[in-house]
Amino acid sequence: MRLALFDIDDTLIRGDCEVLWSRYLTREGLYDMSEIERFCAEYHAGTLDYDAFTRFQLAPLAALDAEVIREHRQRFLDDEIAPLVCELLQERVADHRERGDVLLSISAAHDFLARPISRMAGIDGELSTRAERDGRGFTGRTTGRACFREGKIGCLEDWLAENDADWDALED
Repeated sequence: MRLALFDIDDTLIRGDCEVLWSRYLTREGLYDMSEIERFCAEYHAGTLDYDAFTRFQLAPLAALDAEVIREHRQRFLDDEIAPLVCELLQERVADHRERGDVLLSISAAHDFLARPISRMAGIDGELSTRAERDGRGFTGRTTGRACFREGKIGCLEDWLAENDADWDALED
């Protein structure tokens, strides 16, 4: 198996999708995301409490009506993310697809954003932090392994196992 992995933030798109989403929600008056700058500073300093950040990021999904949040996500993707998709990377994705490589994005971003952004960039599969859902919608928590820092390796190993493969099965 030939595998091509792409990060989302500052790779597939020019920017950080969760930060951009937070700013979008704030501009729309849907949520007070004023803490985002503090989390950004902690991330860059290497002191980020990822669990606290994730609860903060997922709070709007749990607090707002599911249909309203999906409509806003689509507007956000169309208006703010689409212009940020890197054209050079789209060419790289096309090259990998032509070679028959398996294409995956791998991102700490939660799947509510990571999945559609990956599709916009022409990538079929994604490994990301999973937002927990129940019968009513989002709970505001995550489920499973966080796809952050060393967790990305664990998520990839989980994906390989789910696809009856391991590191030795990778040709490239």
